Amino acid sequence: LRIRHPDLDPAEITAGLRWAPHRSWKRGDPVAAPKGNKLSRLRLDGLWSRTFRYRTRGKISEHLEQILDHMMTRKDLFQELDRRGARTALYLQLRGDINNGDDINWETLKKFVDLRIAFEIETFPDWG
Repeated sequence: LRIRHPDLDPAEITAGLRWAPHRSWKRGDPVAAPKGNKLSRLRLDGLWSRTFRYRTRGKISEHLEQILDHMMTRKDLFQELDRRGARTALYLQLRGDINNGDDINWETLKKFVDLRIAFEIETFPDWG
């Protein structure tokens, strides 16, 4: 789950969702290299991001439902973020070296609409 906005306060998202982020920053925070070294640049926007990892062979739709059901209990937060111009997406990364698929029913897709968030999918052929 990724939320971006120039004036985003990650603490507001953490409190609203009751989920701790895996990555977050505010506009004006120093940019850090992957190993943690501070760079001379400052962040241009705010970010709040949480990663959900599933290593089992469960259906993608079941995992999506668990995440979306929690998010739906905070629908007002997501709709407010959309009104403020935030870019919010649930981002699915798939390994490209295995056969993995599922069908996402319309009820699940409607939750994305109701939350006003995007659903992004990316495969990684050399991942693994």
